Amino acid sequence: MASSALCKNQAFRFGANVYGLQYHVEVDKAMVLEWLNQPGAAAELPGPRSPDA
Repeated sequence: MASSALCKNQAFRFGANVYGLQYHVEVDKAMVLEWLNQPGAAAELPGPRSPDA
């Protein structure tokens, strides 16, 4: 899914729900809230599911 000259596998997927990243993703609060609003997202999260949690 992503690579560079120094690292062949910087991002990969295993199956339908597992992703691996060899770098950090820059996110802000708005992006996290958008991700949480995607269909099915709440079912994949353990524990409290409110944005404030």
